[in-house]
Order: sequence, then C-alpha cells, then structure tokens
Amino acid sequence: MHNLTLANILIIVIPLAVFATSSSYFDRYLRSHGLISPFMKKVTITILPDSGQPIDERYIKGFEANLKFAKGEEYIKQLAIIGTMYLQNAVAYDNKDLYLRAKEYLSRAEEAMEGKSVSFETKALVENLKSKIETYKYRFGER
Repeated sequence: MHNLTLANILIIVIPLAVFATSSSYFDRYLRSHGLISPFMKKVTITILPDSGQPIDERYIKGFEANLKFAKGEEYIKQLAIIGTMYLQNAVAYDNKDLYLRAKEYLSRAEEAMEGKSVSFETKALVENLKSKIETYKYRFGER
C-alpha cells in the first residue's frame, strides 16, 4: 500500500518539477536572445515623450528584435514606435545620442513610406514622431 502511494506521488511530482525547471530555462534562453517569452507577464508601456518617464532599454531592444519579422505597413508602424521610445528616453535622460537615434528611425519610417499607400493610423504615427522631434530639436542643440 505504501509503495502504491509513493509511486502515485512520484508520478505527479517528478513531471511537475521537470516542467517547471525546463520552462524556467526556456524563459531565460528567450530573454537572453531578445525574444518574447510566452511565460513573461505582459507589461504596459506608456509611450509619451512629454511624460519624462524613461522606457527600459530591454523593451526597446525587444521591439528592435521583432522589427526583422515585420513587413509592409507593420514595419513602418514599428519604426515609428521605436523612434518615439528613443525620443522619450532622450527627453528623460537629456541624451542627444538617443535623440539622434529617434531621428534615424523617423527617416527610416519616412523612407519606407515613400511611394506606398498606408493607412491613416500609420501616417499619424510617423507624423506624430516628426512633430515631437521638431518640438525637442532646440533642446538638443539643432537648428
């Protein structure tokens, strides 16, 4: 009777321990390679350069890693979002290098939009980034 109880407990405990350990290692692997893990909690990021709140660089790097999988209009949207994130960090940290990176993403988005018919939403994202960059250009010493 005791052997049967012990066997039943081990049948449950061992697979659970193996699953927990392997999912933990899998999660670490995905995070170390900049990929999104299904085990990670979703995090809400407020993208608003005027807020003065920085965005964690890991999130921006994650967006950049996913950029290679985006195509067409989604690619343009991602470029504008990443540019806005860099602009927000430039404002929060008062860092001209991040400002220049935001400008680089704006030019890439505008270049990708050339000759394409894109939705109003995509145009609005790119125009918003352009407007925000214009707003902060004097702060970062551009004329």
